[in-house]
Amino acid sequence: MFKQKLKVLGILPILSLLILSIFITPIKAAQFEEGDYILEQSEIIEENFYISDASSVTISGVIDGDVFIATNILTISGTITGDVYAIAKTINVSGNIYGSAYLAAQRVDVSGSIAQNATTAAMFSDVSGTLGKDLMVFAYDSNVSGRVMEDARVFATASVISGTVKGESLIYASSSTIDEELAEGEIYETIITSTEESSGLDVSNLSKITSNININLTGTARNKLFSINVFPTLISFVALYIVGVVLIYLAPVKTLKIEKKVNTSIREFLSSFLIGLGITLLLPCPLILFSLTLIGAPLAIVIGIGLIFVW
Repeated sequence: MFKQKLKVLGILPILSLLILSIFITPIKAAQFEEGDYILEQSEIIEENFYISDASSVTISGVIDGDVFIATNILTISGTITGDVYAIAKTINVSGNIYGSAYLAAQRVDVSGSIAQNATTAAMFSDVSGTLGKDLMVFAYDSNVSGRVMEDARVFATASVISGTVKGESLIYASSSTIDEELAEGEIYETIITSTEESSGLDVSNLSKITSNININLTGTARNKLFSINVFPTLISFVALYIVGVVLIYLAPVKTLKIEKKVNTSIREFLSSFLIGLGITLLLPCPLILFSLTLIGAPLAIVIGIGLIFVW
């Protein structure tokens, strides 16, 4: 039996690597460029695209992959099948992006279509195109006149939403204008004010209030965590133990070893109970730690399966 357990433990790393290989996606080749760049309408790049140290980048053709760009002026009038990560002074998107877009610039104009999510961080953000999923805007001046198929979240000084928003509209701004007829979901507006009187809060006591809130939240969180994790575990363990004993008694065929552990020896009963309780409480900790890492997650799955079906 001991040798069989050693064999199982020896096989676990191999199985974990095999499981990990299932989740690994193929890595595309990449093209790197520097300086000003123009991708003509008839040109196609079938790999990820990286460019930096450029004052102007124009993409009129097709890029079959992700795009990473750092430039002064970026113009996208072609088609990109992957995600776009761009930092520039001015970004103009009039083409089609089939992935998500993450755009940071002084001015961002999106008049084309983005199939997935879009996030813009700019002084002036203007979204007049179509977004397939969520829109998130961080800007001084934000204007959304296009079509957002899911939620729109705007954090700005001045916000205007005059387009269609299929999902929720969350606005956090000093001034906000929204066409409620075109906003099909719920609208959540928070208007920022700069005076203490309008907020109704004594700023001198703010740090004291914050510290009290932190203390109360910490104590509450600890109590909730303890009650959620420990007591249901104990209850489920005892319940399963009772069910197991009942099933053993009702089973038509029982081994002599099991009958002795259950019927004759209180010491064996308590020993088995405490060992099972210890495993129930202690074993999830390393498995949870394993599951938090990419390599450890398959290993945690394999160990859990091994403990259930092999041990």
